[in-house]
Amino acid sequence: MILGQAGFAQPGVIRGTVMDAQTKKPIAKVNIFIQGTRSGTVSNVAGVFRLPDRFSAADTVVFSHIGYRLFKCSVEALRAHPTIMLH
Repeated sequence: MILGQAGFAQPGVIRGTVMDAQTKKPIAKVNIFIQGTRSGTVSNVAGVFRLPDRFSAADTVVFSHIGYRLFKCSVEALRAHPTIMLH
């Protein structure tokens, strides 16, 4: 699920937050990457991540963490709704 939230504008960067859908607490060490590439990042202790915004809107962003379901969304969806809720 993606929730709307005003993003933090930084040219060339998609910034967002990964949270637990039940507890609403941030999740650290979530692997975040563009499917089919080696480009990615990891969320920090506050669940915050920054991903270079050099991909097409249709590219797929993958969120992966042990104990949570794999979540995928388009770069376009992530730009519009930078808060990701993992189940």
